[in-house]
Amino acid sequence: MKTLCLVRHAKSSWNVAGIDDADRPLLEKGIERTKKVIAYIKLKNVQPSLIISSTAKRAVQTADLFATSFKLKKHNFIINKHLYESDVDQYISCIMELDDAHESVLIVGHNPTITDVVNYFLAEKFYYLPASALVCISFDVKEWMQIINKKPILVFKIFPKEISI
Repeated sequence: MKTLCLVRHAKSSWNVAGIDDADRPLLEKGIERTKKVIAYIKLKNVQPSLIISSTAKRAVQTADLFATSFKLKKHNFIINKHLYESDVDQYISCIMELDDAHESVLIVGHNPTITDVVNYFLAEKFYYLPASALVCISFDVKEWMQIINKKPILVFKIFPKEISI
């Protein structure tokens, strides 16, 4: 069984003048919401062994919150340049190339693509994933390469506003 958690980066700041989009930092509000999502998925016994993030600062900061909370070693936290300003095919390629030793993987990305990836797998469609939203999907397969041929199972989805922890 392989488990894939797809996360939209936490709420970031648009009020920092003179920086590129890729360099926008998280807001404190975004950090707090992400911490709630992390607490929630821990209650659901989700334990990613690998976290992959887009190169954008806000995504890396979000992924780092997860990595720190799950006490992942540095080699289990990957920054992937193909996940920033990308498309569904690039995400799918990234997923299918995962090392099969990882049973549970968390990917932090951006809208609209992260929502499109969720919608690629699931029959239940989402209009968009809000900041810090997480969708957890499982596949009854032994290899990541096989996910394309298997019906995914929605384990859970959580949006920060739904959490009362």
